[in-house]
Amino acid sequence: MLVYPSGAFKQYWDYFIMVVATYNCFALPIEIAFEPPLLISPAFQAVTGLCDLIFFADMVVVFRTVVFINDKE
Repeated sequence: MLVYPSGAFKQYWDYFIMVVATYNCFALPIEIAFEPPLLISPAFQAVTGLCDLIFFADMVVVFRTVVFINDKE
């Protein structure tokens, strides 16, 4: 399956990745610096693992995204 950069799926996917990256941007430094008990719980570890899987899926989507090249210059 090829993903077109102007398609609706790619736009929604990019928005979703921005939300996950923003979550990761705040949660990861807090987990490393302060080690609060809430963020060390199994539920949080599951969410962190899910974020990692989502970023792996994003790599697959990016590699399957079509690039248009204009060679008529």
